[in-house]
Amino acid sequence: MNAAHSKRLMRGAWILSVAGLIAKLLSAVYRVPYQNLVGNTGFYVYQQIYPLYGIIMTMALTAGPVFVAKVAVTTPDLVTRQRTLKRLAGVLAIWGGVVFIGGFAGAGIIASWMGDARLAPLVRVVGCMGLTLPLLAMGRGYFQAQYSMTETAWSQVVEQVVRVGVILTVAVIAVHASWSHYLTGTWAMTGGVLGALAAAAVLAISWLRQRAKRPRLNDFGAGQARTQVPSWSHLMWQTFSEGGALVLYAAILLILQLVDSFTVAKSLVESGMTMSAAENLKGIYDRGQPMVQLGLVVATALTQSLLPPLSGAHQQHADHTFARTGTVLVHLSVAVSLLATVGLCAEMPLLNRGLFGDTDGTLVLQVYMLIIAVTAAINACASILQSQDLVRVPTIAILAGVLVKALVNSYFVHHWQTAGASWATVLGLGVTMMVIYLALDPLIRRRIWSGGFGWRLLVVAAGMGAVVWTGVTLTGTVGRVSAVIWAILWAIVGLIVAVALAAWTGLFTRREVLALPVGARILRMTKHLRKGE
Repeated sequence: MNAAHSKRLMRGAWILSVAGLIAKLLSAVYRVPYQNLVGNTGFYVYQQIYPLYGIIMTMALTAGPVFVAKVAVTTPDLVTRQRTLKRLAGVLAIWGGVVFIGGFAGAGIIASWMGDARLAPLVRVVGCMGLTLPLLAMGRGYFQAQYSMTETAWSQVVEQVVRVGVILTVAVIAVHASWSHYLTGTWAMTGGVLGALAAAAVLAISWLRQRAKRPRLNDFGAGQARTQVPSWSHLMWQTFSEGGALVLYAAILLILQLVDSFTVAKSLVESGMTMSAAENLKGIYDRGQPMVQLGLVVATALTQSLLPPLSGAHQQHADHTFARTGTVLVHLSVAVSLLATVGLCAEMPLLNRGLFGDTDGTLVLQVYMLIIAVTAAINACASILQSQDLVRVPTIAILAGVLVKALVNSYFVHHWQTAGASWATVLGLGVTMMVIYLALDPLIRRRIWSGGFGWRLLVVAAGMGAVVWTGVTLTGTVGRVSAVIWAILWAIVGLIVAVALAAWTGLFTRREVLALPVGARILRMTKHLRKGE
């Protein structure tokens, strides 16, 4: 791989990472004003179906394109490549048709499994996303196979902007027109369909422009040798197995939320609660999802930024560099996510009041924030395994975690209501984490805990948490605007305390600090970092 090609790959990875972060921020932030407009019950209606939308869009925007690009770049000659991609487009259309027909024909059944037949129209709208699946997967995969990521990034951002705009517009209209929660949710879900169509339009326009400029250029390279085109059955199985593994990894939290959609409200009603009370409680519980998304943004960015050097070290058989980079990845991801978890837990009374207008479910949401630290650790360790082409272990680990969540969720909800659902999610993710961690190379496991990293991190997290918790407690009960202001102030104080304690304890090595976005500036500010690799 020459230097120019490597530079193009790095630039493409950076563009996709930035677009992904923008999309994640938009996806998290819009739910706060939406909940404020439609209330807990309206939020419950939307969040019951959102995991279905999220999983389908993961197929279309993440897993599907990666799979298409892999097929394109690994097929040896142009003729076979073109024929294979045409057949693959047909296979994806079949899977999209399954989603579409399943959503329409099975809407009533799916809604009844969720314990609320009034959700059926929302399921039908989400089923329409299946029609866009082959368009988005093939379009994004086409450009990714050419390492042209700008079109892919724009499609992702446009999809989110259109979707969020439609959802918030619908919410405003619904409030003024006094729509029912279910009618509001149905129209809000159309934002996903319109966003997907907008993304498909961006990809189509980009493709047409490229063809107009280079009409005779081979899209995927030269070469005329003919080899065997994979059969329909082979491609069907390949999309199910390999594509399914990619979906599992990218959508683990969505899958766990889908388990909640099928069990939480229904279990609350079965335990003796009225349906309206169960809807309200589930809506409060769902407040945690945007906060978890925001809490994972920095850890996700760190993981994505360190993946290229990690994969490069493995390909070059540089075992020492691979272990060192993997250790940096785990240290930064775990530390940042744990500090975010502790900070959000300490500030939850203020955040809950400031963002949602009351402090209902504060303890439940504090438990839910534990998901941030565990998920970030899973992503970091799974990335190490995937860099070594060990994809089976993360797949098995995720399936095991989802199975545990599905088995215990109803029981936990019966006994501890939505707090039980939070603990069930943490337990399922904990199982996934342990399976993946034990599969890591023993050298990396030893390096993770070398130098007293564990106790240093606990000191930093406990010290920061104690300061922020004390400040929030002294702040007391305040209005919504004041709560937001105080939350921001205490977050700044917490950040300063965390940086000071990290420097005092020598939590990170110089190499690890430099891997942070503002690492060089932090390094200039302190001379108390411990020396190391």
